[in-house]
Amino acid sequence: MTTNITAEKGKQDIWIERSFNANKSLVFRLLVEEDLIIQWQVQPFTFKTFEGKNGGSYESEHIGPDGNTYGFKGVFHEIIPNERIIKTSEFIGLPFKVIPTLEIHSVEETNTDQTQLTIQIICNNEEVRDAMVQHGMQQQFDTLFSNLDNCLKTI
Repeated sequence: MTTNITAEKGKQDIWIERSFNANKSLVFRLLVEEDLIIQWQVQPFTFKTFEGKNGGSYESEHIGPDGNTYGFKGVFHEIIPNERIIKTSEFIGLPFKVIPTLEIHSVEETNTDQTQLTIQIICNNEEVRDAMVQHGMQQQFDTLFSNLDNCLKTI
């Protein structure tokens, strides 16, 4: 399957779309259940905290290829089972402060056992958005979604 990433000039958001050969409840579980999320992330990956509920928070970390520790932290603003997740996401590990993005993850069943995942990432400005896209976003999501595909086959 192909991961489509769109970042229109003059806008602050990124659209990421990918189809999966599974029903939407299964895809959704892989987005909200801590033990399942860990399985499809780039390893080694751990959660320092994880509360997958409305108002809950999370903080993750992993060791990058350069040996440095990186991660994300944020808050789950809304989780509607089998439909949508709205959360913030702040990248950790850079020598400067990064303003959190707002992420909206939506799942939609397009036909029997076929689910479209759409992620809208809203950045504070176009410059930040462009930096995210230009620093390997396509390759990162291709790898993550390939891992997610493999997890779908085992659960």
